[in-house]
Amino acid sequence: FAPLLLLDPRALLDARWLDNPVAAWLTAAGIAGAAFGALVLVRRVLVKRLERFAAHTHTPLDDLALGALRRTSKAFLLVVAVAAAARTTLALPAHVRDGVALVARIAFLLQAASWGNGAIGFWLARMTAQRAATDRASLTTIAALGVLARVVLWVLLFLLALDAFGVNITALVTGLGIAGVAVALAV
Repeated sequence: FAPLLLLDPRALLDARWLDNPVAAWLTAAGIAGAAFGALVLVRRVLVKRLERFAAHTHTPLDDLALGALRRTSKAFLLVVAVAAAARTTLALPAHVRDGVALVARIAFLLQAASWGNGAIGFWLARMTAQRAATDRASLTTIAALGVLARVVLWVLLFLLALDAFGVNITALVTGLGIAGVAVALAV
C-alpha cells in the first residue's frame, strides 16, 4: 500500500481498468449507490401509501399491487441500479456489457417469478375464501389449478432464461404446444 500512497491522486484516478479510468468507475459506483437508495426509498414510500389506500378500499387490485411491491427484492433493485449505472457511465467491452445485461435479465426473471408466484397465491387465497363457505368440493380443484399455474409459470420462466442464455427454444416451444394440445384432447 505504501507505493500507492506515494502516487499522485490524479494518476490514481486516471489509471484504467477495462478501458475506463478509475474516476469513471467511482462515478458509476456513486450513481449505482444513489439509484439503489432512491429505488429502495420509492418502494418504501409506495408500500406505505398503498397500505393506507388499500385499507379503505374493497377492490383486490390494490392488495395485489401491494403484494407485488412487498415482493420486490432489494437484490433486484441493486442489480437494476448497477446495470443502469454501468450502461450510462462506463464504456465496457462487448462481452462485459453482454454479461451485465444477462445478469440483469436473469434478475428480472427471478423477480418476475416472485411476482407471479405471489399473484397465484393471491388468486388461490381469494378463490378459496370465496368457495369455502358455499362449495367445499371445489377447493381441491382450486388447489390443483394453483399447482398447474405455478408449473406453467416456472416452465415459461425457464424457457425465457434459456433464451437469455442464447439457447434456441423454438423446438421446445413447439413440443410444449403439441403436448398441450394432446393433454387438452385427452381431458
